[in-house]
Amino acid sequence: MSLALPNAKGTKHGGKSFGKISRTRPATTGNVKNKKLSPEHNLTSSSSMKDIVTSDEVLLEEKQATIGRRKMISRPLDMTSSADAMDESRRKYSVTSMSPSKEFSTDDQQPSTSIKQKKASQNDSFVHYAALDSNINDWYKVVEQRKIIMPAPVLGISSSYLLPSQFLTSCTDGSVHTHNIKSGKVLNSLNIESWGNSRQKYQAFMTKDGSILTASGESVSLWSKKGKILQEYGRKVFKCCKNIDLHDDEIIAATDPDNNCAAIISLAGNLFHKLGSSGTGKGEFKCPTGVTILNNGDVVVADWSCRVQVFDRQGRFKFQFGSKGNRDGEFDLPYGVTHDSLDNIIIADWWNDRVSAFRSDGTFIKHLLTLNDEIKMPAYVCIPDRGNQLILSEFGNSSIKIFYF
Repeated sequence: MSLALPNAKGTKHGGKSFGKISRTRPATTGNVKNKKLSPEHNLTSSSSMKDIVTSDEVLLEEKQATIGRRKMISRPLDMTSSADAMDESRRKYSVTSMSPSKEFSTDDQQPSTSIKQKKASQNDSFVHYAALDSNINDWYKVVEQRKIIMPAPVLGISSSYLLPSQFLTSCTDGSVHTHNIKSGKVLNSLNIESWGNSRQKYQAFMTKDGSILTASGESVSLWSKKGKILQEYGRKVFKCCKNIDLHDDEIIAATDPDNNCAAIISLAGNLFHKLGSSGTGKGEFKCPTGVTILNNGDVVVADWSCRVQVFDRQGRFKFQFGSKGNRDGEFDLPYGVTHDSLDNIIIADWWNDRVSAFRSDGTFIKHLLTLNDEIKMPAYVCIPDRGNQLILSEFGNSSIKIFYF
């Protein structure tokens, strides 16, 4: 399979020429040559009751004390990995701050925050956004954007269940990278393609014990930290499994666009529900793409037929939403899917060049990102469990973008 890039005449990437995109079928990604990669007032007043009733100064004092308490509650959390101290000369990645446009050191402080999270004073640190649950209802505009250059086109973005202070990316060269959730800086890299296994690797997740779970074409594969196969799921079911999600209770959801199906699997291997078959009816699929598992256990699957379907944990169809178009609530190829802490569903709408948010019942909320935010053909999207940032990849690009709200 070959990676299709958006220009009609074909584009060269990494010395290889790729064809144009077809709107009748999702593009698939072929193998790219392996790369060796080197391994964030005291509240009591002395005033009398008479003073409290008659003096504005006491009211001002209490207001200042309240502000002081809020600062103490929202002090920064230290979630920086020891890998942050690695010699930058060993890095192969660069991070760009795009709003305003400038290069910055990956050891910089946390980016600019929203109105709710201003600097406490000139000498104080920024309030740590990761101390708050992710909630897109409170997101009104992008306050900063950062771009992280990757060694190859990105095939997936996911949260880390081992370290909530990190997220993962996977690339077409078989590499998996862990990033600091504050800055996007690459902390560590694994080249699982070099582990001597012919299985293709697409989207990847890190489990609670540090193992790597990958969508591997003909199966979902679980790898040890040293590259040993620990478990395979769906070997006789999948043709080209490319998208997966891992729930914190160790339930896996996977989609296979070539076999027009999805599956719900337990990490222990004692559960396997196959969902759907080829078609456009309820519970059927036409090239299913992104998938996510909500906190309530529902499985959300995007489909090439410009709709999103929702299933329960047993794989039973519940409802669907969306249709083809460019109006609010419509799609032109929904691809990547994720959710926030309140189970609001976030969809990367590929051909409409936007990222849209819906309630868990499918009701449209708003567009989080559009062309005005300098995105083009959004593919994979991730919202960490905590924080005010959205991480996005664009089709065929060797980079990711982080948007801070």
